[in-house]
Amino acid sequence: LIAVYVRVPAIVPLLIIGIIAGVSVTDLIDPAKLLGDSLSPIVQIAVGIILFEGALSLKREDLTNGTRRTVVRLITIGVLILLFVAWQLWWTDVLANRAYAETRGLLTQEWGVDETAGREPPPVTATYGKPFGLMYIPALRDRVWGVPIVQGTDLALLQNGLGHHVSSALPGEVGNFAVAGHRTTYAAPFADIENLRQGDEVIVETKNGWYIYELDR
Repeated sequence: LIAVYVRVPAIVPLLIIGIIAGVSVTDLIDPAKLLGDSLSPIVQIAVGIILFEGALSLKREDLTNGTRRTVVRLITIGVLILLFVAWQLWWTDVLANRAYAETRGLLTQEWGVDETAGREPPPVTATYGKPFGLMYIPALRDRVWGVPIVQGTDLALLQNGLGHHVSSALPGEVGNFAVAGHRTTYAAPFADIENLRQGDEVIVETKNGWYIYELDR
């Protein structure tokens, strides 16, 4: 609205507001802290909208052959950016949920009947890049319930579940059990991780049995 009123491109007031409110000048807002992993998709959406707004606000009679080509390119770039964001925020969730379900099925079929009741399960062994367990977090039930745990934290592995830090203890071993996971895209299992509190339980199911952890901080 400001841009329309003063008859300048929308990007101009956006840049001014961003500079004034940005952490580098006034420290009023820290986008990385405020938005977390959502910052990159939001910036991409904003760029796409700006390209659309800038291209579509031009009057047809003011366009020359050269500027028409520029406008078409701007619109095309904007469409591609928005499609990329849609892929990041939606389609990767579809792929991840499909991979979760497939891995859960394979693990439960491999494990067969649970014969660990009444005894303490032995430590787990894991092969890098392979799933070895399922995680359940009651406090994050909507997102982390039967999510596969893979040995390793490479980006490609995190697309298929949670990744176990190889330098931390495996279930049944003495020490801290640490995992990594996406907060945005690929089903975002840890999107609400800030809701966890000290004392919340983290339950891990493996072929050897069940392991219950308690968050200490």
